[in-house]
Formats: sequence, C-alpha cells, structure tokens
Amino acid sequence: MPRLTSKDYLAQRRLLIEEWFERDMIAFGNVSLQAQHDLHDFYAPTEPFSDAEALKHRAAMAKAFPSLPQKAGRALQALLVARGLHAQRLVAAHEASRQPSQRTAKSRGV
Repeated sequence: MPRLTSKDYLAQRRLLIEEWFERDMIAFGNVSLQAQHDLHDFYAPTEPFSDAEALKHRAAMAKAFPSLPQKAGRALQALLVARGLHAQRLVAAHEASRQPSQRTAKSRGV
C-alpha cells in the first residue's frame, strides 16, 4: 500500500472538512462509530488547523497511536463508499419517481 504523503493527507482532510461542514455529516452517519472516531482523531476535520498545524497533528497522532493512520485510511475508504452509495441511491430514487408505477402504467396502457 502506498505511503500517505503530506499532500494527500491535506487533500483528504479537506474532503472530510467539506463532508462535515458543507454536506451536514451525511456520510459520517453511514460508517461505524469507531470509524468516525478514527477519522476525527487522525484528520481532525473539526479543528481549525492551518496546513502546518494539521501536519504536526498527524505526526503526533501517528507517533502516539501507530495503527491509527491505517485505521483512519480504512475508515476514509468506508466513508467514501458510503457516500457513493448514498449518491447512487438518491439518483435511483429520483429516476424511480419519474417512472410511472406498474399500476399507473397499466391503467394508461403504457
């Protein structure tokens, strides 16, 4: 597995900040409580860190909890999958709402 670069860490942190503040934490609710804790502990999306402070936080957490980067990486993947599934479900529900039900289609002769 490739090593997480500082640039990738900061990009992933920004994604989590956006998810938390701009998308009302929807995807966070689709992962386990432990996964949510791992994400918050490692990426600190609710902390107003500068990039330099975020990188210092990352280093401190990785030193104190050596398995946390791997756990947070897995949690991030689960969150992204949940987010994608949520989006797919919304699209499917929208498309289904545009299609007449079988009963309606039958009554219209469609």
